[in-house]
Amino acid sequence: MWKVIDLEYRKSDGVAIKVTSQYILEKDGVIERKIITLDLDEPSGDITPFEELTEDMVILWIKSKIDYQTIETSVLERLNERVLELENKDIENDLPWI
Repeated sequence: MWKVIDLEYRKSDGVAIKVTSQYILEKDGVIERKIITLDLDEPSGDITPFEELTEDMVILWIKSKIDYQTIETSVLERLNERVLELENKDIENDLPWI
């Protein structure tokens, strides 16, 4: 799931200039994520006021600037690898007297 975690903007005109987002997946209690920070292009045409921006709009901006499918695939592959490692783990940590 894509999530915007920070959005930087100019106070003078309300134009968003930098966004930090993450793509995050969870499976069997294991979490894998990729955090990305992007400088946004200067808008052309009509500008949506900062107060009217939605997370979905900003995520569309992000996806238009990056190879998001490769990121999503990479995060999924790393998550599946980590889950498999945990499932096949032969060494455990524990204290038998507790």
